Parts: sequence; C-alpha cells; structure tokens
Amino acid sequence: MRKFYGMILFLLIAVLMAGCQEKALGTAQAPAFDFSLPEGFSIDKETDQTCSIVRDGEIVGGFARTDLDVDCIENGIRDAAKQKAVGAYLETYAAAPLEYEYMMSYWEGKRPRIDVAFNTLDLETKERHDFRHYLFEKDEILFDMWLDSELVDEGTGAQLMDTVGIG
Repeated sequence: MRKFYGMILFLLIAVLMAGCQEKALGTAQAPAFDFSLPEGFSIDKETDQTCSIVRDGEIVGGFARTDLDVDCIENGIRDAAKQKAVGAYLETYAAAPLEYEYMMSYWEGKRPRIDVAFNTLDLETKERHDFRHYLFEKDEILFDMWLDSELVDEGTGAQLMDTVGIG
C-alpha cells in the first residue's frame, strides 16, 4: 500500500511540473497584447504575432509584433539600412497584385515612433486602400499599430494613439 501511495505521489509531482513548464514556455513565447483601447474598441483574433482592433464588429486596424530592431525608431532616420528594413517590413502588407507607396515620418522625443502613410492599389480591380502605421517600442519590442484610414478618421486615430500611449 505504501508503494502505491509513493507511485501516485510521484505521478502527481511529474504532472504538476510538466504543467508548470508548459505554462512558463507559453508565457515566455507569446505575452498577451495588453494595450488599453478607448470605449467601443476591442482586441480580437489574437495570435502570438498579431491581433485585430475591432469596432462594432468590424476590423478597423490591428497590432503586430515586428522582428525589427527597436533601434529603428531612434536611429532609423540617420541609418539607410534601418530605413530599408522598415520598408521591407511594410512590403509584407502589399502582396501581388498590389502596388504600394508609403511615406515615413520619424517622431523624436519622450515617445519616439515612426508614422507611415501606406497606400495600396490593386492593379486588377483598380481599388485603392489607405492605411496608417505607427511603429513604436514597448517592453523592448517594436510594435506596429495599423489603422484603415477609411474606417478610422484622424481624430479617432489620435484618440487610439493616446490611449495606447504613443500619442
């Protein structure tokens, strides 16, 4: 009987340790998107790299963790290689048959960021879409908050930026 309790105790400890290890790995690999949003907005469809900003059941933007170096924000304006890396990241939003153009603005100061006006044109349908991207650092990660310009006006975009803490 004593042997039986010993085996049960061993199995319980093994299961507990395996569960703790799995939880620790999951947290380290993909912390939650913990951005505050104004009333009426929510975060949905979260993956380990992206999530959507939703208003009234419609996706109006999103957040993405980028693989870009955080230094792109502070020194990108003076470093052509960092500018090229940001451009290559933005190109991932314009798969063929889309043509695209963008203009970057670097904001220095207390909360440095890169603002991007990003426009796409579908060559087949001639449909044009305008987006705004805001690249900023949080917890030593370079994030991208993007907004669909047709669904979020500039005033609401500024409110979102202020609430997220990048305004």
